Amino acid sequence: KALSVCIVLGLAAYRFFSVDADLSRGWTAFEILQRLLPDNWNEYESAIAEDPVVTKTMINTVIYVLADWLSQVLEGAKPLEFDEKRLLRSGLIGLCFGPVTCAYYEFSDSILDPFIIANRPIKILMDQTIYAASKYTAFVFMREVIGGAAPEEAFGLAKKSTWPLLKRGWRFWPAVHSITYSVIPPRHRVLWVNCADLVWVTILSLFAKEEENKAAALLAEGKEQPSS
Repeated sequence: KALSVCIVLGLAAYRFFSVDADLSRGWTAFEILQRLLPDNWNEYESAIAEDPVVTKTMINTVIYVLADWLSQVLEGAKPLEFDEKRLLRSGLIGLCFGPVTCAYYEFSDSILDPFIIANRPIKILMDQTIYAASKYTAFVFMREVIGGAAPEEAFGLAKKSTWPLLKRGWRFWPAVHSITYSVIPPRHRVLWVNCADLVWVTILSLFAKEEENKAAALLAEGKEQPSS
């Protein structure tokens, strides 16, 4: 696992630091470092312009993997003792969701112009009802099926989980999407929402851990009480 992490991080670092490899001959070290962030951002902008769906899907896949790793760490796993199959499962779901997310935002903008202020609350409402419910259901179903559950069992769990996830999401996502539709340019929405996903995963993981601790405390308390 450590070797795999080192390879991935090494490739990412090489890609980041070599962005100006064709231009930086004769540059000082300070000039190279000074241009790293803006030129990597320009590279991202170019990729978004040339192939938006593929670029956003790649970002979505990476974020889903990172979010799952973060979730495992918050659940108590050591950083290098992660479940590889679970990471791959999340990456596959992120890969499938990428084009769907792009298509949804394009559809949303086509029927509700985000530059019209009155449309923004309607867009957020649509996000947090129809779209969110569909996404949560699909996510849980895919996660369980890929994990080996029978389709009927996975669908039952997905239906059971959707409403609690929606209620928790309403405490977080409306505030995020008030920024999504007012400040964030349309081409960067998937990146923005993916970054918010990392915070969302943290909230869910901490909530799950808290519930697990409460259940353990109740169980321990029950065992301590003498039987009548």
